[in-house]
Amino acid sequence: MAGIYEGVSLGLEVTGIIYRAWKSRRDRRKSASQVITEVAATKGCAFAMPIVNDLDQIYIYSPYNLIRRTIQPYNISAIVEFDLWTTSGYLYLKAADLSFTFALPILSQDQVYDQCLSGPLRNWQSRNSDRFYLVKLYLASAADAACGECVSVGSFRSKMKNLHHEIKIVTNSRSLISVEISDTLDKSFPSCKTGQKWYATIA
Repeated sequence: MAGIYEGVSLGLEVTGIIYRAWKSRRDRRKSASQVITEVAATKGCAFAMPIVNDLDQIYIYSPYNLIRRTIQPYNISAIVEFDLWTTSGYLYLKAADLSFTFALPILSQDQVYDQCLSGPLRNWQSRNSDRFYLVKLYLASAADAACGECVSVGSFRSKMKNLHHEIKIVTNSRSLISVEISDTLDKSFPSCKTGQKWYATIA
């Protein structure tokens, strides 16, 4: 599987162009959907299926999704570019438009059988875990930042409400926030980083 990510594929290249074109657009009235449609048509690139679809509100695309196709233009207001990796039983997200990384624990009780980077995300979504809610909150905050809003560590933490009492949010530094849960980490989950960008679209 690792070989699939080597080099830059057509879909990833086009998606990167779309993201930069949307961020740098002079006409702020031009929507993300319009930018995607125009660039994809110019490059002759079809649309991919997301690896995670949360009620048509957030679509998440892995580099594997974007080998030959690009992100869909439907029902979106913002595009998020981010890095995703796992190490030592934690899943890490770092959005291009946020100054801080977000780390969430992968627990033994999760029983994540699909041991690829999207495995924990799909597992948490299927179990309606608070951690999937927090992933969505991080991506939505990145979308706000991409649209010009100031998002700090403090303002991000202030959005975290009604979490399970066992969940603790720890600010490790000005550049790292982590979720701590009093349960056993799944340190057998493989450490993985693709070296390629992930993307999400936000309704």
